[in-house]
Amino acid sequence: MIDSRQVEEVLRRTLPDFPFPPIGSETWIRRVRPDVWVDMRELVERSSASTVPELRARDILAFTRSGDRDVFQDAHHRRRQELVCLATALARDLAQPGVDGLLERDEIIDRIQDRLWAVCEESSWILSAHLWNNGLSSDLPPPDIHMIDLAAAQTALTLCEILYLTEEYLHPEIVDRVDHELEQRIYRPYLYRNNFHWMTSYHNWNVVCHAGIAGAVLYRGGSRYRGPVIAKIMQHVGRYIDGHDEQGSTPEGIMVWNYGFGHLCLLNDYLERWTDGEISVFREQEAKVREIADFPRRVHLSGEEYVNFSDCDRTTRLTPFVFDYLHHRFGVPRSIPPYTGIKEHDYILRVLFTPADSELPWMASHPKAVFFEGNQWLIVRDDDSATPRVTIATRGGHNGESHNHNDLGTFIVHIDGESLIADLGRDRFTRDTFAGDRYAALAYSSRGHSVPRIQGCFQSPGESFRSRVLHRESGAVERIVYDLTAAYPPEAGCALFHRSFAYRRRDDVLEIHDEFRPVAGTHTLDVEEVLWSFSPFTIVSDTGFTVSGNTARVSGRFNRQPVSFSVDKMTEAVQGETAWCLRARFQLPEATVLSVTMDLGNTQGYQT
Repeated sequence: MIDSRQVEEVLRRTLPDFPFPPIGSETWIRRVRPDVWVDMRELVERSSASTVPELRARDILAFTRSGDRDVFQDAHHRRRQELVCLATALARDLAQPGVDGLLERDEIIDRIQDRLWAVCEESSWILSAHLWNNGLSSDLPPPDIHMIDLAAAQTALTLCEILYLTEEYLHPEIVDRVDHELEQRIYRPYLYRNNFHWMTSYHNWNVVCHAGIAGAVLYRGGSRYRGPVIAKIMQHVGRYIDGHDEQGSTPEGIMVWNYGFGHLCLLNDYLERWTDGEISVFREQEAKVREIADFPRRVHLSGEEYVNFSDCDRTTRLTPFVFDYLHHRFGVPRSIPPYTGIKEHDYILRVLFTPADSELPWMASHPKAVFFEGNQWLIVRDDDSATPRVTIATRGGHNGESHNHNDLGTFIVHIDGESLIADLGRDRFTRDTFAGDRYAALAYSSRGHSVPRIQGCFQSPGESFRSRVLHRESGAVERIVYDLTAAYPPEAGCALFHRSFAYRRRDDVLEIHDEFRPVAGTHTLDVEEVLWSFSPFTIVSDTGFTVSGNTARVSGRFNRQPVSFSVDKMTEAVQGETAWCLRARFQLPEATVLSVTMDLGNTQGYQT
């Protein structure tokens, strides 16, 4: 492991390769993406000469009072987004005065300074929702205790990029103030404290925080901090890569992959740029990083929809910069996802200079089958084309994962661009999502997933509640068998619960077999089979049902008649969306296999 002296020796003999052209360069006119600049320009126009987005005490306290985190976060992020966009406007104006017909140059500079000063005056750079997991008992951030969370680290990097571009045009005392705050809020706390929970974690916090800190210290930390800080980062950041299985999957899901792996790319880019490649996070685990980089293609469904296990929305918009970086770093053909708007402020400039063109179409192909052994996810398709008609995803693992849902054995059936058996995904993040009773919410509990309720019991949270893969085969039939007995508490009275999935490509049929055996002395096992969809279910017989989307339909039937068979419509299932739940209840007096057979046959041209 590299030490601080070695880091400093490398940095002394290499020159930084800045990721952005110097301010005033014609590159700010010629090479920026027009679609990105249109959105940035709008933020410049909306920025106010008299009002910086306000961070009010009531908005911070809203997290404690009602669980709301969005009002504060929106203003917090807006300050930083406006900073980046104003700095870009200044860079373009210096390259070609009046090119955008926006503000006078002095006004742009004043607005930049107003926002830099406002950020330095913030009591804390962390989010209101992160006070609790930084060990603070207060409802408002104490100004004398500097914690580092995702937002603080990202703020540090953004401030340093702004100073790189604009420093010679700013009042020197504002520059000094930013440097002072970086030292007090970032360099010193990181260097002299070892109790930040994310330092040694295996999830996205590790790499997002380390990316911001690394970029900031390389820009402005000087010889006092950069060697020790980079050396400490290199001790810890590899754990994020270790948190993926050998096939490159993360239990956190695609939305958090976009955030976490994107910042791993950002971090590695800064390290390799500043050290001429001598210091790299990728080098020692390059084969595994390539596997992680291929995760989106493997879990893609259609359009902006991906397998959305864990805390993921139904659609995820991936960051173009990441895929352009992978093209340059690994030499893979450039395949760039569509730009879909400004998001993270520490990505904005990267996306601004990401080409829009691709050597390969986005998602030009998909693997017919991929099994993530460590995380027990299986994704199978009817073909390996750019637009497979059928994609089926199943999952195992354990119920103590980062961004966990109690959902072992759940599955997705995606046909012709629709998930007809769906994962509800995440609900809006509130106080209870991470700091309260997470599993009271439908989206996170097993009651909101396509898994059975046994003796009235749902799955329990915690790493000890887990699955095992008993069998896996691939070929004409794609099959996997999970042992889910340990996913349920003892009160479920279930001595054995195995769930198997078998997809027969030739006739487009999915069979699910649930084998139950009650514990000795249990007279009957009460099992309620549950299926979820964002499309309506219809019961068509004593054992049969359909689920009908806009362009496709699935027909299913159970192998025995349930004692009750019903459909619930929930108008506020997750994030205000309506979902339908099919419930089939069975009384099982002995060891029994419950089966459901789903016909996924060619439904092109189907009309509701």
